[in-house]
Amino acid sequence: MEPCLCGLLVISISLFFLFTYSSPSGLPIGIHPLDEKYYASEVIKCKDGSNSFTRARINDNFCDCLDGTDEPGTSACPMGKFYCKNMGSMPQFLFSSRVNDHICDCCDGSDEYDGSIICSNTCVMGGNVEYKGISYGSTIRDLGFIDAKGTKTEVNADESIQKLKGLKVVIILQVVLIIIVVAFRVFYRRFALYCSYSSETMITATKFCTSLRPFHCLFLHSSYIHSFCSSQTLEESIKAAVEAKFYRHVPDLLIAVRESAQNPNPFSFLSTFSQTLRTQIVDEILQSFIPLRPRSRPEVAYSYLLSYILQSSNPLPLALAILQRTLRSGCVPIPQTHLLLSTAWLESRHQCQSVSSILLEMQSIGYRADCGTCNYLILSLCKVDQLKEAVKVLKGMGAAGCLPDLDSYDAVIGAMCELRRTANVVAMMKDMVAKFGLNPRQEMVLKVVAAMRANREIWGAVEMIEFLETEGIHVGFESYESVVEGCLECSEFVLAGKVVMGMTERGFIPYIRVRQKVIEGLATAGELELAHAVRKRFAELKT
Repeated sequence: MEPCLCGLLVISISLFFLFTYSSPSGLPIGIHPLDEKYYASEVIKCKDGSNSFTRARINDNFCDCLDGTDEPGTSACPMGKFYCKNMGSMPQFLFSSRVNDHICDCCDGSDEYDGSIICSNTCVMGGNVEYKGISYGSTIRDLGFIDAKGTKTEVNADESIQKLKGLKVVIILQVVLIIIVVAFRVFYRRFALYCSYSSETMITATKFCTSLRPFHCLFLHSSYIHSFCSSQTLEESIKAAVEAKFYRHVPDLLIAVRESAQNPNPFSFLSTFSQTLRTQIVDEILQSFIPLRPRSRPEVAYSYLLSYILQSSNPLPLALAILQRTLRSGCVPIPQTHLLLSTAWLESRHQCQSVSSILLEMQSIGYRADCGTCNYLILSLCKVDQLKEAVKVLKGMGAAGCLPDLDSYDAVIGAMCELRRTANVVAMMKDMVAKFGLNPRQEMVLKVVAAMRANREIWGAVEMIEFLETEGIHVGFESYESVVEGCLECSEFVLAGKVVMGMTERGFIPYIRVRQKVIEGLATAGELELAHAVRKRFAELKT
């Protein structure tokens, strides 16, 4: 049987169930069969007695009853309940707010009847039919919908017979489909022993397995990819998938041969295309990866693609778009990306392009620069000792519509602290606080204090902490303690005493070793009055 015929078979079966086992004749959608008589009259009373409505106003998307009696099949009433028939499985009630919300909640897909999405029927085959003997009143009582005094009512015999007939058909069709899947698996195993696989054959088999995926044909696709990749090079396999626009199977091909995949890059064939066509293909690949789950599934594909583009001519802004999708999917680029990205960026900058103009070029291919992309670029430049360029990116990203955040400043300030450029660090700290209203993390403050302490610029460290406190930014105990220890190292005992007094006002108490050194240092310097005040303060705190 041809794969297309299998697809038609699956579609025919779905349509058969759709039209054969729909809701009872004349019964509005979302209503339990036991309520058919309740809704049969022309004027219907709300179950909570708050109002009444005509039959024509059922599911008119306007809430007439507070309890949602008139809107079981729409999301108009917040208290409404929608009945899922779930043929072959257990029926259930949903809050009507979940009707037509583009999420399949009922296993038979009846809650998404507006046609905006297609819900597959995933009801459990051979489902429990005994629910028909359960009290309808107690079922709704569990949902908190009616009073606890509901009485038990049996589902009528006609409905039971109808449902059991449907269940019988489901079981028969399940057996037939299982036989078809097993037969095709045996066929492809024999075919793999005697035939070589062409690109067209691989694509056809993949499409066939996709159509049978709801019936657990995924194992066939996986084994087929392995056998195919053993007879073709990885690049040929990727090229065949790309030419067929079967992008979602690119990650599977790469994962299947991950250990043996070496140079050249499997995306090298893209160099045969023009710049415009290559950009279009890469964009289509990136968009096709978005719905894949788990989100880390295309990580290998992202790495290969980003590596190839960064080493090709005119890599920006396409490489930034790939980097953005990589980071948004939660994947981490390989370490070599820092070097490749910084090299490509510097080459573009040497062509007299401004930071903002390069970032704004992303809009020409349908993307927009964000903080995650810019922060990774800043980090890459810092890692290759291009701190000056990293600062330019930090200051220029705002012109591209992307305001820097704490991670942006963290990368630059961290690199400056390693080089002990404390004057630039203090200016950067004041800029992020005063200009952008960002509160530096405690780790950042401690790192800055440590750099200034190493440069024996302890007065500058005290002034920076006073600035942060004046701006209403909390400074942690570790930063204060480091400043006091720096004062002692520089024999600035008076300054140490004043800082200690400020610490105690904020509820911080220095370690006992530091307290002793401060008192001894003040006594040695002849500052007995300050030493007495500090000691008295410690006594008040019972330390």
